[in-house]
Amino acid sequence: GNPKPLGFFEYCTRDRVNERFRKGKKPSSLPPPPSSYSEDGKLRCENVDLTQLQNEVSGKCDQPFVVYSKGQLVKNIQGYLNGWKDGVKFSIGFALKANFNPNILQLIKEFNINCIAVSCYLNIDSAMDAKSTSSLATELGVEAKLFLRINPDVTSAQLEGVHEYNSTATSDSKFGVSSQHLDEVLEIINSNENLHLVGLHCHLGSTIKDVSVLLDNLRYLMTLGEKLRPKHQNLKVLNIGGGLGIDYYHQTEVGVPSPSDLIKALNEEPGMDDWEYVLEPGRSLVGNTGK
Repeated sequence: GNPKPLGFFEYCTRDRVNERFRKGKKPSSLPPPPSSYSEDGKLRCENVDLTQLQNEVSGKCDQPFVVYSKGQLVKNIQGYLNGWKDGVKFSIGFALKANFNPNILQLIKEFNINCIAVSCYLNIDSAMDAKSTSSLATELGVEAKLFLRINPDVTSAQLEGVHEYNSTATSDSKFGVSSQHLDEVLEIINSNENLHLVGLHCHLGSTIKDVSVLLDNLRYLMTLGEKLRPKHQNLKVLNIGGGLGIDYYHQTEVGVPSPSDLIKALNEEPGMDDWEYVLEPGRSLVGNTGK
């Protein structure tokens, strides 16, 4: 009854995969991953004997390959789509850089999940960016719908467990408008009737293992949004980005939150009905599907 893995194989460095599993020090209390050894000692993925599969593709694919669990991917997708409060408007945009396997993308598309693109709206993340956008809008005589990317200046302590290279919302990050430059950027936007602020965006980073970090981000955007709405009637959307991590080694006693854990936590926040939401999952949607 379980769906078969997606029939698509990719090259993978076997030594790198083995190195990940050598790092584990104690067994995990978490449920087994999509591929695991069965009682007969065979490595399986959704009841498919992977040794037998390897023999079947021998000669056709002589390199190490990745087998994807369709069942796990569907579970991850449903975790992001299900559980929202009735009436709450939301959009899920897959971060394409996480995996661009055509079969994976086809399944994601079947669930009406979008892919993140940079050209649908203009993302303003600096005063220089705002000035150039304003000048072009005036020169071309066109109206521009804007998202304002915010840098909330979080600390490394607030992003515990997130490597500094994966943090995109600290004081020294190049991404987003900081609090000290926010008024300057807003003044530029307010001075041009062709510019319409429709959303706020903040992406904290990657490999986040605590949903409270993303909840704090949501609250920050909500508070800022309520302050800006009197002058920006079109401001309706809050984009909290992505960054939810996954359990790479399957060796931790404390489980990494799932997509459904995140949605459940978001639903408990007051004022959810007042906004539309965008989430941009990447690895948390696909990262644990391949073995």
